[in-house]
Amino acid sequence: MKTSAILVASVIAGAAAHGTLKYPTGPSSMTGGGWLEGKEIHWYSQGSMIGCLGSSLGNNCNAAAPCCASPMEPTITDPSHLSFTDLSIDTPVETTGRGHRFNGPPPDPVAGRGPGPVAGRGPGPVAGRGPAPVAGRDPNLRGRKGHGHKGHISGDEKLNHKGKRVAVEPYIFNPWYAPGHAPVGNPCGVLGGWRYSSTRDYVAGPGDAFDLFMSGKGGPTNAISPPVGMSPPAGTTGTAALLQDINTRMQDAQGEEYRTNDNSAWKAGTSVNVSYQIIANHGGGIQYRLCKLDHLFDGTMNEDCFQRMPLDFVGNTSWFEHDNNDVDDADVNSSSSSSSSGRSSGSSSSITSIPFTPIRVSDSNSKGVLPAGSTWTKVGISACTGVSGGAGMSHCDTPQFENELTQAGLWGFGNFVQITDSGAGELKDSGNTAAFKKVLQDYSIVDTVKVPEGIEGDYVLSWRWDSEQTSQVWTQCSVVTVEA
Repeated sequence: MKTSAILVASVIAGAAAHGTLKYPTGPSSMTGGGWLEGKEIHWYSQGSMIGCLGSSLGNNCNAAAPCCASPMEPTITDPSHLSFTDLSIDTPVETTGRGHRFNGPPPDPVAGRGPGPVAGRGPGPVAGRGPAPVAGRDPNLRGRKGHGHKGHISGDEKLNHKGKRVAVEPYIFNPWYAPGHAPVGNPCGVLGGWRYSSTRDYVAGPGDAFDLFMSGKGGPTNAISPPVGMSPPAGTTGTAALLQDINTRMQDAQGEEYRTNDNSAWKAGTSVNVSYQIIANHGGGIQYRLCKLDHLFDGTMNEDCFQRMPLDFVGNTSWFEHDNNDVDDADVNSSSSSSSSGRSSGSSSSITSIPFTPIRVSDSNSKGVLPAGSTWTKVGISACTGVSGGAGMSHCDTPQFENELTQAGLWGFGNFVQITDSGAGELKDSGNTAAFKKVLQDYSIVDTVKVPEGIEGDYVLSWRWDSEQTSQVWTQCSVVTVEA
């Protein structure tokens, strides 16, 4: 039985752990311990949509009930820049609410809400109603199986009806649709997505989102409450965590010289490797940026500071890396891989490194990114076909898009959080290929970036991931020392 797009879209945000900066490594205050797989996967901004202001953050929102009254028009115009190009909804989706499974049509709507999240704060994009289309909108951006070519919609489906547009493009106002244009609560993330007044709100969002999630009618944000004694506590900003780490280093040095970080120094004007990991594959794209550490000390470290120094990507190759011990040769197409030391971390252990061609997005091939003149890179791992991307599924037959990684047998959604009858969160894999499943817990996507000329001293590196499938932006920071 075909599952309603409204219901499916309301539960796709079913992963508590989403993504993290791998290298350069962040401070201990931002990593390790406590919350599912570790704090490093919980630094993000909840309720972020393109063209909205920071005052809209912290809420659950979706295309049917956006984060703000007037989100901007998308600036991405090329379907190949999108991660979710096949939104076929023929496959049933499991939700995380105590193992509940939806295989049939949604329940009848309740006045004031759709079949899932409450209007205005649903945890994932919901189809069914949305703002009227704006004149000049490219009707060929998004499609569903059976309606024209993959990634497009046919002429008779032009978006001229309120609701039709959201049904075809349920993620249309999410951050990746206009890279850099969605607000963040902090350029280094917020632990748990926002500063809520109750730990209950960290499970699935504010209001009645918790009850909807536990009854199987909505998706989670972090899936479980932050544990007692976790330090720093949920709601802490990433910049505050960075400052805590540096102050601790100063105090421990007891008057002696000390380093602000444990990463290898960078040379101005050279190329360096950086890396990240996606735990729950919401698609979208990433960028790396720098801001002088002094701004942390005087309280002026904000998104504007990082947008003044985006790093250029170097070359036309990215790499998917994993430890050779994680996977059998039979699982990965070995003709696509080669062994080397870890490109970003400089690890001496044996690493399999699979090169692939990145998709770059800039002002030259879109209607504009932020910062102007900068370049973003699409996440290279494809999710599964279907509106859920494989979230909560037990199989993943075909990818959303193809590249060298799919040729090597690597694609899928990643991890999904299942809530047990006791209310505990259990991290499980979702729809993934056999090869991807083997390396889910520890892999890296590596890019090469250019260190700007003429800079010197300590800088904060911010990794920003603009999600396509959810109204969320991940940002996480580390400190690097740049030498002349």
